[in-house]
Formats: sequence, C-alpha cells, structure tokens
Amino acid sequence: MPTFRTSNDGRFHDLGSGENTSLPIAGTYAELELLNRFLIARKALLVVKVHPLATFKSNKNFSNILVLKNEDTISRGVRLYELVKEFDALITDYSSIFCDYLVLDRPMAFTLDDMEAYGHNRGFILSDLTNYMPGHHVRTMDDFRAFIDDCIHDKDPYAAERKRVLPFFCKYSDGNNCKRLLEKVHITL
Repeated sequence: MPTFRTSNDGRFHDLGSGENTSLPIAGTYAELELLNRFLIARKALLVVKVHPLATFKSNKNFSNILVLKNEDTISRGVRLYELVKEFDALITDYSSIFCDYLVLDRPMAFTLDDMEAYGHNRGFILSDLTNYMPGHHVRTMDDFRAFIDDCIHDKDPYAAERKRVLPFFCKYSDGNNCKRLLEKVHITL
C-alpha cells in the first residue's frame, strides 16, 4: 500500500514517465514481470492497493500480482480496513497505513528506495522516521524478495520492534477501544 508518487490530479510529479509504474521498488513493468515470476515460484500472491490519487496504468495482468484501485474495492462494497486486516503482512512506504496495521502485530516492510527524494519533495512529520518503522527497510528488489521469503517461512525478526513502537501510535491496544468510545459518548448497549 504505497502512497502516490505521481498524482492523477496533476499536482505531484515525483517520478518520471514512460515505463514507470509509479510504484516503489518495482519501478518498471519489466521489474514487475520479474517479481511476478519470483512470486509464482513461491506460490505467493502480492496485492497492490494503489493510492486513490496515484497514477498506475498497465495493460498487463500478472498471475501473482493483483493490482486493486479504489474503484475496485468500492464496486465490490469492500472498505479498505476490511481488506487490510486479511493480509498476512503489509508492505508500504511512508503511508500512515502502517500505524493502523501495527495493532494487528503482523510483519511489515517499508520501501525506502526513494526516501531522500520523497522527503525533499514532500517532507516528513518525524525527523527520524525510520526509527518508527518497525519492519524490514527495503531499498532494493533483493531486500523486497528477502521480506517475502521471511513471510513465507514465518520469520518475524521485527516483532519486538513493533511492540516498542506501538505505544507511540496507539495508546490502547487491548481490544476495548469501541467500548471506551461508547462510554465516552454515554451510549450503553
């Protein structure tokens, strides 16, 4: 679930054009094809949920990479968080979705291949952002493949890091947030 690099409304152009996918790590369709072959060999499926503002155009379908756009989920009546909770792991970049996924205590990877350029163009709220990214820091396709292999083999080297970072983003993680909210607005069931 990457954030957008080039927006469909024309306001942001963080990447070039041509064969560019507007995705981190797999910047070209040729790289997506190689990644698809890697996933086939491991019997793994990668679901890419494209940001609503992102430009992603492809006339190629991949057997083991499913690209979902906002209209795909809306037309099926599926909300984003209904979908996200079903995944075994999350791969994102600087998107805040990781803060929400953190409560599930599942593996995460952060694509940082364009961190310097993205930070220069858009900026970050936290100056030491990587200190709050409790997962694989992916800068190359080899890093990306290593994360996928770790997930397939149930290797989770960042479990302790997720527990360290969780309180920064979520004051309560005991499963009682709905109850607290109802009590706060004086609703009893």
